Amino acid sequence: MSHPFCKYVGTYSVLAEYDRSTNDWVRDEYGNLDESFEDFYIPLEGNKGRILYYYDNILILYITGDSALYRKLKTIQKKNPVKKAKEYGIHDLHGDGEGFIHINAKDLPKYLPFINPSTKNKNRDPFDAKNLPVQYKMPKKDLNKSEDIISKINSQGNFKMANLSRKFIKTVCNTELSDFRKSGLTFCNFIHKSGKWDEFLIFLQKNVNKS
Repeated sequence: MSHPFCKYVGTYSVLAEYDRSTNDWVRDEYGNLDESFEDFYIPLEGNKGRILYYYDNILILYITGDSALYRKLKTIQKKNPVKKAKEYGIHDLHGDGEGFIHINAKDLPKYLPFINPSTKNKNRDPFDAKNLPVQYKMPKKDLNKSEDIISKINSQGNFKMANLSRKFIKTVCNTELSDFRKSGLTFCNFIHKSGKWDEFLIFLQKNVNKS
């Protein structure tokens, strides 16, 4: 992840938008994470909105359902205007219970006491499967059985686990990847739900040391 929000991981909750049609992260035609993806955000406590990235060193404070908060933030912004607002064609908006305010990234600390960015799971990778809505929950005992082998495979490269999972789904589960994506499940949850979890673990064990 090389997005400007990288620096906020570990301080605030940094989340990624996901594909609602597949209940998974946005992926390319090969099933890998889309390298051009940029839709990250920091949620605010109390469902009051989120912090978004706009461009260069400019952020957007998206505020929902709190007109008083919006007015307070606009007051702060007037004292710390975005210098290139006209050049970038920036226009703040407010209406129908929501508002957008553009701010300089360096000025974010001045707004923090009022917007309260979430710190829940602040050390978690935005693309961690735990950040996706749960549609199928694997029993903890089965999940525990897989921890060691999956950890070993993940240590060998970012794509090895995904590549092995895709190969298993296609060859053993006899499922096309396009159909897998429509399920809205993660690789592991799909395989477990298919009733082939133990078989999958044996498959991983056989392939852990193969390049």
